[in-house]
Amino acid sequence: MNDDAKFFFCLSGFIGFLLFFSIGFALHGNASFALLLGALGCLFLSLSGRFLLGMVLRGNLLMKVDVSEEPKEENTTAKAPQSVKNMIDPAELAAQAMSEAATTPKPLVETKA
Repeated sequence: MNDDAKFFFCLSGFIGFLLFFSIGFALHGNASFALLLGALGCLFLSLSGRFLLGMVLRGNLLMKVDVSEEPKEENTTAKAPQSVKNMIDPAELAAQAMSEAATTPKPLVETKA
């Protein structure tokens, strides 16, 4: 995941904590209950931000695939299945990355007997 994506995920969680904590403290006046509400708000908005970010990144990937296709046709219904077929499969990317990774670790200290 991109560095900007991690910051977006953390920022949405922090905003959720601040929002829910401040509203909970203003309504109930109990700091411990407001802390619980803030933690739940942090979880809720960070997961919502993660879902939103996934949708944006998926749309960006589909847009890149559509741009890299050959000449466009007039029929828009024919383009949708092609873009889905041309999407990069995450399992294939993971398998390719694992095949490129070093499988045998090098020793930190080399000793001679």
